[in-house]
Amino acid sequence: MRSKDLKRLVVNASVARAAGGKGATASVSINCTEFLEIFRDECPHHIVMTPELSEEWDAHQSNFAARWLKSMIATRRFHYIELPENRALYDPIEATAVKEKDINAMLKDFHLLQAALETDQTIISLDETIRGLFKQASQ
Repeated sequence: MRSKDLKRLVVNASVARAAGGKGATASVSINCTEFLEIFRDECPHHIVMTPELSEEWDAHQSNFAARWLKSMIATRRFHYIELPENRALYDPIEATAVKEKDINAMLKDFHLLQAALETDQTIISLDETIRGLFKQASQ
């Protein structure tokens, strides 16, 4: 694969939490494990990590995901980025939601959106609620 085909992907901690490794029995766990294995073994893509995302991974990752992340770091397929404050994006997002809980959810995961925009615009996540809220905000 050519270097221009390489992608820097933001992988949410929801995937890291769900990936159960070879012993997984739940379908979501199996799918997350398979995704991470294919990502590591068959794709040249890289993972993006921010300080906030790193904290979430540390708090929620499975043992399998911890080993996976170490292998990504060891093979230099890991990009740690510091994000500058982006009020131009933050303020409109805050203004789009009607419910306070929706605003809080978007602000909590704002770093995912910002990291994706700073890299190759892809977030891998199991959180359909936040995906819907950001989709609605983008309209």
